[in-house]
Amino acid sequence: MTKSVTPEAAATEATAAHQAVNDAEQAIASGKRVGIDRLTELAVKARHAKLTADATRDQADRDRERARQEALAELGSDIDALAAVGVEGLTQALADIADAAGHARRAAGAWDQHLAAVARTARELGCSAPATGGPRETDQRVAVRDDGSVYHAEISLKRVTSRLREALQQALDGDLVSAVASGEVVATVPVLARADHYMRGRGGLVVPVYGDLSEHQQYQVDSGSLVELNASQVRAYLAGDPVVLTKDQEQAYRRTR
Repeated sequence: MTKSVTPEAAATEATAAHQAVNDAEQAIASGKRVGIDRLTELAVKARHAKLTADATRDQADRDRERARQEALAELGSDIDALAAVGVEGLTQALADIADAAGHARRAAGAWDQHLAAVARTARELGCSAPATGGPRETDQRVAVRDDGSVYHAEISLKRVTSRLREALQQALDGDLVSAVASGEVVATVPVLARADHYMRGRGGLVVPVYGDLSEHQQYQVDSGSLVELNASQVRAYLAGDPVVLTKDQEQAYRRTR
């Protein structure tokens, strides 16, 4: 039985045989005596080693290519098998998602149409945006914003179609909590806590102050650059009505000009 030789071992043997020929030739060149039979033997051995290494390498290449072709053939069979089976239930699942998305769009469209009708009626009845203190008592606490949001007391109704795509994507990603939040149409508006002081500057800006006035704010009050609204003025401000200053407040402003 012929012993198999690896390409690496054959290459190593060929290199060593070639080096032996070089060593012999250098020895002859330096004046040493090397018999012709010995030199011929080394040269033949080197030639044989080289041919063996080349043949071993070529055979290894052929073996690798044959193994590659066999693996590719097996892979091709796996691909054909996958193509025949596909993803079980995927088409139906996608159809279910499409149906659900269509239902969501129809529901959102119907909601927005109904809400638009409510907002239109509120505007026709003279309702405007919520005041600082919320929807006005004179409007039965009904208010409407330019974006179509409608308010009644602490309840706010919002349009949803513009946010539906984001909600559907979040639902598709499996984030149901975010999807529900993005599709929210009814919200509770926090009740504005009544401030301890409402200060009006010379430019007309009203600033709520919670707690005691700071030293700087008290100085501005004493100097007349800030005036504190009285109870009726605060009610007007919170209701969104014009704040009318008293004569004393107007005089305080004039003193600082």
